[in-house]
Parts: sequence; C-alpha cells; structure tokens
Amino acid sequence: MSLRKRGGIWWIDFTAPNGERVRRTTGTANKALAQEAQDRLKAELWRIAHLDEKPRWTWNEAVVRWLILSLAAFVVSLLYTYVLTNGGAVTGQQMAITSASSRGC
Repeated sequence: MSLRKRGGIWWIDFTAPNGERVRRTTGTANKALAQEAQDRLKAELWRIAHLDEKPRWTWNEAVVRWLILSLAAFVVSLLYTYVLTNGGAVTGQQMAITSASSRGC
C-alpha cells in the first residue's frame, strides 16, 4: 500500500510513471481524504507522462519555484563576477575568507 500513517498524518509513497519515487505528506489524518489526494496525484502524474499534459501549479508552488530559480541565478552571477574580478577559479575556502574579510570580520 502506498499510504502510510506517520505521526498521525497520512503520507503518500509510490513510484510515478516516469520512474521517480514520490513521497509527500497528504496533510490529513483522515484516511479517505488521504486516499483521494493520492488518487488525484497519481492521475495527474499519469496524464503528464502519457498524454503530454503540462503540470498544474498552484500560485504558491509557482512563487516558490520562481524564487528558487531566481536565487540560483543570482548566486551563479555572483560567482561568475567574483571569478572574473579575481582572475580565475576559486575554492570554497577562499570565498569564505574573502566574504568574512569584506564584512570586517
């Protein structure tokens, strides 16, 4: 069974059609609601894999995804600028030392 109860809350655990393992909370202690959430998720993943549908995102999921991608792009641009201004590749230790010294530590 791909529903498990942990700490009073039901969790989903199954393999999606694309082979990825899906593990997440249903957020409910009600087994019927948990089963419904699991069935809905399985159906959506099947439609994405077999009918080439695009994934549906809630507003909150889209905002979090955008923030993560924006933050990643910002970090890459900082590293790129740092490497260009310091003439080559840098180690993590050099970055930490430079970062600490620029803050006056």
